[in-house]
Amino acid sequence: HAGKTKVLTNCKLPPRLRSITINDEQMPILEPTATEMYLGCKLCAAKPMDDELDHRLKAAWASFSKFKTELCDKRLGAKSV
Repeated sequence: HAGKTKVLTNCKLPPRLRSITINDEQMPILEPTATEMYLGCKLCAAKPMDDELDHRLKAAWASFSKFKTELCDKRLGAKSV
């Protein structure tokens, strides 16, 4: 889908180069420090794992927070199988 396509690079580009043309369609070139979501992962060329780890930790805490009351309730014990 050309409307969603973006170019991610880890190179410093000249200021005049902000997009490329492929099949007569303009594709924006993102700055090396820009982040973009792709298939649920947060990508960044400058620091590839930092942003993804931060994104996953935030998602995990958000999921935990939904069920915090039940998970931390001392009246509800863990059942042994």
